[in-house]
Amino acid sequence: RIHIHTRGGVVSEFAAMATSGTATGPTGSMSGLAEAAPLIQQPPAASGGGRQRAPAAPLPPLLAISHPPLRWRNVEYKAALVQPINATATSSSQFSPPAGGWPLVIYFAGLGGTPDSVLSSLASDWASVAPEPFVLVVPNRPASHWWFIDDSSYWGFAQGNFASQILDHFAEWSVSLSSLPEIDRSRTAVMGYSGGAYAALELFSHPLSHFSALGVGAGHGHGQSDIGGLPAKRTHGAVEKFGAFLLRMRGHNGASHIELTHAEHDQCCRVKDVRLIASTLDQRQRELGLPFVHLRILSGEELDFQPGSKRNRSQHSYCNASFLRADFMKRLLSRGSRPHTVTQLHIEQPLPPRSPPPRRPP
Repeated sequence: RIHIHTRGGVVSEFAAMATSGTATGPTGSMSGLAEAAPLIQQPPAASGGGRQRAPAAPLPPLLAISHPPLRWRNVEYKAALVQPINATATSSSQFSPPAGGWPLVIYFAGLGGTPDSVLSSLASDWASVAPEPFVLVVPNRPASHWWFIDDSSYWGFAQGNFASQILDHFAEWSVSLSSLPEIDRSRTAVMGYSGGAYAALELFSHPLSHFSALGVGAGHGHGQSDIGGLPAKRTHGAVEKFGAFLLRMRGHNGASHIELTHAEHDQCCRVKDVRLIASTLDQRQRELGLPFVHLRILSGEELDFQPGSKRNRSQHSYCNASFLRADFMKRLLSRGSRPHTVTQLHIEQPLPPRSPPPRRPP
């Protein structure tokens, strides 16, 4: 059943560096998880000797982006601690995790995004809506891949093949991160936008994954539910790949909060496929006795930029509308309640167009 509802920080910036360089371990097995993925190293205390050079100007947000990325096996990534914008702590104690550990958020960027671009822009924006500090981890996309598809071209999502071994490596990496003593294992979330939304869905549904929340913006799958909009030479196997993708989604381990946001007229990622993805995720949630999947459908007025404008010709620009919301971040970082009694897919319809103001009588 589908329930239709009409909707009426400063970033604490530091280098996330490994204390001993690149972590290594056997690939393709869980035996290497004892060597945890590097995450956060408290900035070293200032030396007592020698003159200290005063900074010529305030440090830019997220200085961590200027440092080499971290690596765990074949996964390359960067990390930072995002502090709410009203945080006042300025001493090194702010880098000490609370008793239960920090919440962890893994974010997959779209094909044009990088860890640097996310940490230099989105992270500081999240600081304005975050209810508490959290660790933000942003991986690099594997070279020549559409994340877990072996084709990084424009039509790679439809014509490429599923790279299961790479997904396995990322799943083991995420388990290693969530097992760190600095992390609250009961509050680990994964999210992604556009091509990164596909990656977030795959990682969330991997058998090893046990995330507390999932956030998806402008999502799509591997392949399509039909060949509509695909060039003739790109259609081979696209429908079958999407069916296999949905089967993988069907086996996810559940979460306290799952939210998908999609533009009603997105010309890059089809809303009909996202509805099928949401329904598949929700079916599994019902089986597990967990909360319903929340699907938000946005109208043109709710996007980040005016539809048809130079920055939003395809109505695919709504990352801020998807994720930069205090209510979303509160749910994303919440422990939630498991199990839950409400188990039906919840869809928010797009807001109706604004009516012009009534004319005054002459």
